[in-house]
Amino acid sequence: MKKQLTKDLTLFYTDNFPNKRNIKDISKYVVLGIGGNVGNVKKRFDMLYMMLKQNTQIKLIATSPILQNPPFGYVDQDDFYNAVVVIDTHLNPFELLKYTQRLERRFHRKNEFKNAPRTIDIDIITYKNKTIKSKNLTLPHPEYTKRESVMIPLSFWNAEFIRFSLGQAQINLGFQQRQARLKSGFRLRQLRQAQMNLGFQKLSPKLKVLVGLSGGVDSSMSAMMLQKMGYDVEGVYMKLHSVSEDYHKQNLEAVAKVANFLGIKYHILDIEDKFKEKVYDYFVQSYREGITPNPCVVCNRLIKFGAMVEFAKSLGMDKVATGHYAKTDGEFIYCADDATKDQSYFLAQVSKDVLPMLIFPMSSYKKEEIVSMASKMPSFKTIADKKESQEICFVPTVYTDILSKHFDTDKDGDVLKDGKVVGKHKGYMHYTIGKRRGFSVHGAHDPHFVLSTNPKDNTITVGTKEHLAVNRVVLSSLNMFVDELEFDATVKLRYRSSGVACHVKIKDDKAYVSLKEPVFGVAVGQYGVFYIGDKVVGSGEIVFN
Repeated sequence: MKKQLTKDLTLFYTDNFPNKRNIKDISKYVVLGIGGNVGNVKKRFDMLYMMLKQNTQIKLIATSPILQNPPFGYVDQDDFYNAVVVIDTHLNPFELLKYTQRLERRFHRKNEFKNAPRTIDIDIITYKNKTIKSKNLTLPHPEYTKRESVMIPLSFWNAEFIRFSLGQAQINLGFQQRQARLKSGFRLRQLRQAQMNLGFQKLSPKLKVLVGLSGGVDSSMSAMMLQKMGYDVEGVYMKLHSVSEDYHKQNLEAVAKVANFLGIKYHILDIEDKFKEKVYDYFVQSYREGITPNPCVVCNRLIKFGAMVEFAKSLGMDKVATGHYAKTDGEFIYCADDATKDQSYFLAQVSKDVLPMLIFPMSSYKKEEIVSMASKMPSFKTIADKKESQEICFVPTVYTDILSKHFDTDKDGDVLKDGKVVGKHKGYMHYTIGKRRGFSVHGAHDPHFVLSTNPKDNTITVGTKEHLAVNRVVLSSLNMFVDELEFDATVKLRYRSSGVACHVKIKDDKAYVSLKEPVFGVAVGQYGVFYIGDKVVGSGEIVFN
C-alpha cells in the first residue's frame, strides 16, 4: 500500500514498515534513520529488520512507513527510500555505531563521497536524549531536523507534527535541489563513477537460500517468509531413514504443495547411508554401552548443518535456513524469543564455521503465531493442522522397538542398592539415569531412582533422590564459541532442564564444570550447553557425573 503525500513524496506500507504505532515518549529510545537508493531497497530494509530482531542486544520497538523522496544534495541519481527504526539497547552509542557500520558493510555499503548513491545508510539520529560531540559521532544527528527523509517518518508517531514536517520538507527540498544543480557539475564524473561502482548491486541476483523443508509448518513458513523478504529460495527435503515409507510420502506431498504454492524448486537429498552411520548407529551403540544418547544434537551438527550445508554450497547457495526456533548473528547462537520452543540447546554443537551461512526465520515468533498465520492460508492450512512430532524422527513408537531389532532388550536383570540385590528389572536398556518406574525394590518405602546402568552384567543401581544429586560434571567433544579457558556461565544438562549457574575450566580438551547448586538425574551421553545470558558460548558431551 502507498500514500501520495506530495508530487515528490510517497509513503509505502509493507509487512515490517510500519510496525507498532503507539510510542508515548520516543525520547526514551534510540532512533535510527535508514535509507538507500541502489537496488531493491525495500527488500533490503526487510532483511535489516530481521537482523535487528535477531540481535539479542537490541530490542526492536517500532518502525515507520517507508518514504520515497528525491535525493539529498545531488539530484542526478535515483530517489531514496528512507525510514525510521526505534530500538532499545544496552549497547553504548559508540558500540552501536560500530554495529551499524558492520551492518552497512554486510550490505556492501561504499563511502564514495558525501550524498553519493548507496545500498544502505544507517544513522543514529538520537540516543535517549544523550548529547555527544566527538570526532566520529555527534548526537543528536546535527542535520536531522532539516531532512524530510527523517522528519516525515518521525512524524508517524505524532499526527500534529506532520503538517510542519511537510511544509519544512518542501522548503528544504526546493533549496537543496537548486543548490545541488549549481554544485553538481564539478563532481559529475565522481557521481557517475560511484553509480558504476555500485551498479552491480542493482543488477546482482538475489541472495540464494536453501531451506530445509520437512513438510511441517515451521519450515514451510520459513520458506514463505524468506521469499517475501526477497531471497531467491529453493527447498530441500532430506531423506534420512526408511523407518516408514508412509512417513516420507506424506512429508513429500506437503513439501511439493508448499513448493508449488511458492513457485520454487525443491530437491530430494537421500543421505540415508550417512545418517545411519553418523546418527542411527551412534544411537544404537550408545544404548548398547549403557549411555543415554542425544541423536538430535548429533544430527544437527553432522547432517542438517553438515551434509545439508555442503549440498547447499554445491548448488551455489549463499545461505541455509531451517525452521528451528533459535537466533544467530553469524558468530553465536542465541535463544529464541519463544522460550517454550527454544531449540538453541540442540544447535549448540553446530560448527561455528557454518554459522555465517545460517538463517532462522522463526527466531522472533511464537509457535502459536506461526500456526495462526499458516491456518489463514489455504495452501498451508493442512500443514498448520498437522500434529507436531515430539519424538526422535526415526523412532515411530518407543526407542526400545528400534533397539530390539539389534539385540535382546527384554532380558531380566538384577536391581542393586549399595552393592546388594534388592529387586528385578526388565533389561538395562529400558532405563536412563533418574528413571523411577519399571523396576522393583523389595521393602522400599521411599521412591527410588536409577543411578547407573551396567551393560556388562545387565544390572541397574538405584538409590533415593539425594543420591542423584550431582555437583560437578566433565564434558568432552567440546564445541566452543569463545576462547576463554575459564569462565562463569549457566549450564543446561538436558533439553527441558532449567539452567544452573556454574564455573567452567577447560583443560586437555575437556570442560570441568563445577555447579553452584546440585542437579538431579544427570545422564552420561547427554550434552551440557553453556549460556551467558541468552547466548550459547559452548557445549560438550557429558562423560562423567
